[in-house]
Amino acid sequence: MKKYKRWTKDKGLQHAFKEQLKSQPDNLFQLDLGYLLDQYIGVLGALRAVFDNDGAHGAHFESVNAQSAAARISKSLEEGDGLDFDLALSTIPLGSHGNKATYWIHPDHFVEAQVMLLQQMRLYTGSTIPSSRNQSTRVTPGRRLSSAADSDRYFGKEDDVALLVLDHAEAFAIKQNASTISSTEATKGNNLFKAAGNIHCVSSGEAAIVVCDDTRGPQQSTSNIKSARLWMKSLKDVLDADTQPSQVANGQTTQQNGDDDKDVTAVRKWLAEHREARPIAGVGSKRTRFVGLHNNSAGGVWATLDKDVYMKKSMAKDLSNDGWPSAAPLNAINFPHAILEVRREGAQATSLIQTLDRSHLVSCCVRHVELLTDLYRLHASVDFLSKHTQSGHVASLPR
Repeated sequence: MKKYKRWTKDKGLQHAFKEQLKSQPDNLFQLDLGYLLDQYIGVLGALRAVFDNDGAHGAHFESVNAQSAAARISKSLEEGDGLDFDLALSTIPLGSHGNKATYWIHPDHFVEAQVMLLQQMRLYTGSTIPSSRNQSTRVTPGRRLSSAADSDRYFGKEDDVALLVLDHAEAFAIKQNASTISSTEATKGNNLFKAAGNIHCVSSGEAAIVVCDDTRGPQQSTSNIKSARLWMKSLKDVLDADTQPSQVANGQTTQQNGDDDKDVTAVRKWLAEHREARPIAGVGSKRTRFVGLHNNSAGGVWATLDKDVYMKKSMAKDLSNDGWPSAAPLNAINFPHAILEVRREGAQATSLIQTLDRSHLVSCCVRHVELLTDLYRLHASVDFLSKHTQSGHVASLPR
């Protein structure tokens, strides 16, 4: 049909052919395979119940666990802002029926991907519920009203965000390469971040430091996580272990809240005890946040769409200034694709990930990452052997 169109310049035949093909009742376009997924979930649940030591009690515990994760995320979003959104998705462990999917999107398909997301989700524009933290006199240009009538005003006005990784470089590389992407995206209880600590920054001038006591593996609980919100201009003082706590408080590190003072003190203590956890790299982008149209305490779907992604080793120096959104991208490495991350909780919120997996907009992106990761590990293993093994032994290894 494409050759016919190119030779004859006739577009009508191709259109008529497609319409006749799609209208046939036995065509693949007409098949609804959703019921097969429902059957699969039911059979999988029955099989797991058989091998569960506690039987029905174990199945009930998994249901409560899934509901708990979704409820905690929903509560954080109802009373929080964009920074709370990012923290909830990265620090609340996956429930028993939860998983995460990551996609790369080519710039040519960015608008199409946004339209696809808005068919099942809405823009997250922040909470309208006042809280003790939000009643301070600070100005927060990143805060937005969440009414549906105002959503169109904020479409296309992404929030500048940054993520700073705190860890020992070699230790972080080992943890990052210890498992594949697909295995970490569906592991129950996984906290979704492998670094010893992270710093999340938003354009409103606020930041949050998150550290974890137990970094031995992905199975972590929120009891091991310490977090503190503060002003970005105080990041340098908090990261400096030699700065006295009183000096940080006088610099308006916290937001005049007793709980925030305790959180910052706990994080400073952790940083003083883990001096090897230093800023090793930073990632910045323009972020749009989405929440599912039918989210509830039993399940839901949330997503972040980042464009203009860049990476920088020395980003910690830029984040202490108010003009970091324009200063940080300078001399940085640009990533050529947009990044879409989808978080799901509950068995009823699977349609979006299924649609994305079948879409041409994001096809094979994660699989490319898996392939590149495997090739990198193979190269690293051969390089290690060549340095630590006699040449005769290396030569005898199969290619």
